[in-house]
Amino acid sequence: MSQFELKLFYRICVSALCLVAIIGCQNRGPYSGLNPIFQLGASEQEYLPKILRKLPDSEVIEYSDSMAAPFKKQTQVNSQKVVVLGKERQVEFLFNDSILGHIWISFSEKEFDLVKLHLTKSFGQIAITHDPYIVFESKNVALSTNPCEILLADSVLLFEIIGID
Repeated sequence: MSQFELKLFYRICVSALCLVAIIGCQNRGPYSGLNPIFQLGASEQEYLPKILRKLPDSEVIEYSDSMAAPFKKQTQVNSQKVVVLGKERQVEFLFNDSILGHIWISFSEKEFDLVKLHLTKSFGQIAITHDPYIVFESKNVALSTNPCEILLADSVLLFEIIGID
């Protein structure tokens, strides 16, 4: 494992622990509507079966080579009925080289202000605006305006995905 991969893995693990701590307080904090199934940094071998048990209608898509770049392998799990912020939503779990690296959560345009409010309460004020994304102070959560999606990821990967150097 290269030094970059090791640093990336470490950052994903730290972010995952923070997210698990925040999301684990489901009934006590401003994140009460989010689902504790989100565990960034989890291994595909252990975590994918859990997702498929909880969300049996999920679709699994495997990518490799150039389709998975910059990773060697990527597994995408599309789930339609994940309860987030009190409603069933489409969620994409992406395992990058067998580690849950990022999660996309879709929502409707009319919910944008409510979702933004929940994320601001949970992850701090807006730190960066990089059209069409808004990144919060925690730097591991972004909100997209087009399409309307939440992105959960380690800050290094999040910045790479949305094109911030």
